[in-house]
Amino acid sequence: MANQQLLDYIKQQLQQGVSREIITNNLISQGWQQSHINEAFSQSSGQSFTAQVNPSFDVGDASKNGKATTSLVLGIIGLIAWFIPLIGAPITIIGLIFGIKGLKSLKRGVAIAGIVLCSIGLFATVVNASIGAYQGATGQNYLVNKFLNRDTQQESPAQPTSQQPQQQKAPQDSIPGVLERQPYSNAQYGFKINAPKGWRVDESGQLGTIVFFLNTKPDQEGGNPFSANINVTTGSTQGYDLDGYVSATKDLLPKVLQNYKSTDNRKVNINGMQAQIIGGTFMQGVFPLRNLQLIVVKDGQAYVVTGTVLESTWNQYKDLIESSLMTFSLN
Repeated sequence: MANQQLLDYIKQQLQQGVSREIITNNLISQGWQQSHINEAFSQSSGQSFTAQVNPSFDVGDASKNGKATTSLVLGIIGLIAWFIPLIGAPITIIGLIFGIKGLKSLKRGVAIAGIVLCSIGLFATVVNASIGAYQGATGQNYLVNKFLNRDTQQESPAQPTSQQPQQQKAPQDSIPGVLERQPYSNAQYGFKINAPKGWRVDESGQLGTIVFFLNTKPDQEGGNPFSANINVTTGSTQGYDLDGYVSATKDLLPKVLQNYKSTDNRKVNINGMQAQIIGGTFMQGVFPLRNLQLIVVKDGQAYVVTGTVLESTWNQYKDLIESSLMTFSLN
């Protein structure tokens, strides 16, 4: 049986139209196991289906014919509008909603066709948005570069220092001796980071991460081994800027992490980028854990670097974890 708190969160996000991929990435970045997430999705899907088969709905309700037709029309439009994500995404999502409601109409076949077309359009929209975000992040998008150059030229060179948030700047001239001198570099996602010395690098994509750095010498909690780790994930900001994304993440944490308590929340400046560090303590199964997260937003993409250790070993790892996080940079 999946954790009820996890089930409630997944059901809430699905009802709001958030994709399974985004939900999974958010949960993984907070320390949830893939197997627990998959189990929760399975149970959530089963509950959703049960809720839809309600005797109060007439299978052949003619009043829902319009919803089926609307779904088909929006699906056709979505196949054309996918190349503009800001237009294609809402059109196809609304079309899916109408299509699902139209399944109870006399035009069930039309509703199914609308759902199929909207699904194809939404998939194409997401792929196009992802490619555009990657090109923008790596400087390959001509329109983004042109806009950024124009915006930079219009900025005033003098900024009041009194309005700047308190910042922490990563050391530029040297790398702490506890970190690898040669940074880990990921060309696909365009970032670099210096991992702790001797930690194993895992690029298998397990738990939806881009990369895992794992301590090869697990710590013990009540006879159970746990490896301190740092992982990097990325995903769409869904239109949020840094402050908005951080706020949404802070609202999410108490809902998905058992007994979550915030311990860190501060602005930082790393390698010329505005970023935010947050952290907290929580329970994950039998393990009392503590984490520290670095959040960076650029060109519609959020990059989250998370270090997680046993709470009882925090003083041992805290400087190591933060030193590694502060070496993170985007190409």
